[in-house]
Amino acid sequence: MGSGKGAGTEGKRMLFETILSRLTLITSHLVLAGPGFVKDDFARFLKDRAPEIRDRILVVETRGTGRGAVQEVIGQGVLDQIVGDIQLQREVRLMEEFLLRVSKGEPVAYGVNEVSEAVSCGAAERVIVSDSVLHDPRIAEILDRAERVRAQISVLSTSFEPGMQLESLGGIAALLRYRISS
Repeated sequence: MGSGKGAGTEGKRMLFETILSRLTLITSHLVLAGPGFVKDDFARFLKDRAPEIRDRILVVETRGTGRGAVQEVIGQGVLDQIVGDIQLQREVRLMEEFLLRVSKGEPVAYGVNEVSEAVSCGAAERVIVSDSVLHDPRIAEILDRAERVRAQISVLSTSFEPGMQLESLGGIAALLRYRISS
């Protein structure tokens, strides 16, 4: 479509419009990679025309195109970065869900004793634990019981804010199926 430096702006705009029409069907992260300036121009185009997509795009410089560029992107650790971003999003959502339930007075438990009781009663739907307390034998025992009662288990990294928040609450919490009496 004549998207190089010597091509007119109309050809580049048509190329960008065509690509954008296809990108609206994709809901996950996108990697925009390649040599030169076209990817950067397209990234700016997206910022103006599709802000809902722009936050999911990672722009990466490569030396070449095609399969070699894909391997180069993987070698740069871009996929690991995306996986880390996705994990952080999950952790943020979990902690937000927990805090929302607390603020609404909905059934939750936090701290070793409360979560242990909730798991024992079968009330724990999801147990959330920070990575810093996994070595604690009491926590390991709670997690074993949680698996037996089919509660989901999520481990939050204390390298990020949600894990640090959880750590300040005793390192373990649970979203409950129903309220338990203490």
